[in-house]
Amino acid sequence: MSPFLSWKSPGGTPVAMRLVSFLVFSALLVRLLLFVNQHAVDVLFWDQWDFYTPLFRGDGPWALFSLQHGPHRQGLGMLVTAALAHMSGWNCRWTSFAACAAMVVSAMLAIKLALKCGLGLGLSTVFCSVLFFNLRQWEIFVGTPNISHGALPLVLLLSACHVWFIGSVWLRASLLGLIAFFMIFTGFGLFAGLVIPVVLIGEIVGDRLGDRRSARLPNALALLFILGSWLVFFHGYVFAPAVPGFRFPHERPWEYVPFAGLVLSNAIGVSGHGFASMLVGILLLAILAVVCLVHAGSLFAIGKTDCLPQRQTICTLTAFTLAFVVNTAVGRICLGWEGAGSSRYIPLVAPGFLGIFFCLKYLPSRFLVLSALAATAVCAAGMLNPNQRDAADLEANLEGRPAWCRAYLDCRDPVVASKVSGYLIYPEPEKIRARLQFLETHHLSFLRSVGPNPP
Repeated sequence: MSPFLSWKSPGGTPVAMRLVSFLVFSALLVRLLLFVNQHAVDVLFWDQWDFYTPLFRGDGPWALFSLQHGPHRQGLGMLVTAALAHMSGWNCRWTSFAACAAMVVSAMLAIKLALKCGLGLGLSTVFCSVLFFNLRQWEIFVGTPNISHGALPLVLLLSACHVWFIGSVWLRASLLGLIAFFMIFTGFGLFAGLVIPVVLIGEIVGDRLGDRRSARLPNALALLFILGSWLVFFHGYVFAPAVPGFRFPHERPWEYVPFAGLVLSNAIGVSGHGFASMLVGILLLAILAVVCLVHAGSLFAIGKTDCLPQRQTICTLTAFTLAFVVNTAVGRICLGWEGAGSSRYIPLVAPGFLGIFFCLKYLPSRFLVLSALAATAVCAAGMLNPNQRDAADLEANLEGRPAWCRAYLDCRDPVVASKVSGYLIYPEPEKIRARLQFLETHHLSFLRSVGPNPP
């Protein structure tokens, strides 16, 4: 192991190195919190008016949990959202800070995983801080905050990776089944509901080839539970691609690969859809696929159980991101190349980058530090700040949403408020008239401090 990553660098003391990584972690976290505090506005925006529907109706927990929004369900995230809404009087800023909290938990889980996978605390802390506290993913915080989409699935996925290290096979299988259930229902965590069973099957086959019997029964029962979870998920499910013009297969199916690559390259700040972006994206996609396939194949190794949880973790992380980018390519290519550059995809791409980072442990010591530094520098250069297009959107949101709220308070008409402010908080303002009246009647969100009657 590298002396630097094991805290025994000859050029410094363990205390000094711990302090440096802690300061980086703290600085990026404070920066994120200040950013959210500045840009989060207490008003529902765009899709929030739709997936808050059960709250407007006063539906029960199962209706909240099983709510379908687009191609996924809201799951555990909607229960958290409802709890925050009830505690705060529907203060939408709470949801933004909840997304921050989810990323903090994710970063801490990822750092702990790095230690379990054989990397040290130093660069792992810095790398994970960049990966989870960057502003390139601004949409999950202050765009249309929805913790079910990416932030909470990330916490659940990393928790599942920790479960691979549990020694008790019955406890491990039980927790994997439970986490898979919540992930299947919670946003795009549903891809973990495909990945975890495949990894379990790999372990079962490896056990059989190695004549190991202890984990077969609990793993088989976990698989049955996950299958049952999928059956419940699909009960009443409606296929909803949520984009106009969706079709499968695409008339130019060879474009799926570069599109999936662009999702990855845009995540690290190689913006646009030119030749360089596509080349970088395809290279990242190839690395991700090779890492995933190698570790998936290693699950069948006979007699090698000591590093099995590490292989399962890397396989889970990379396979999850591969499944996400492939699905995104299939579902969003109809929007054109620009559809690959959404900042809300970054939390769902992060597990793949984390899995690749964990593979640095295989390098000789003399290359490990340089490789880890390079990976951290590349991610920091492209991810720490929003790109130019995102910065313009942020500025428009920061000015437009408060202006819309002020205009609505003056006229109590969403259509007029949209015209006066020059800003839309919903594509068809007339459709949210009754919901705004509901908020005003019950003194919720930005209408908490005003009476039910217009001035």
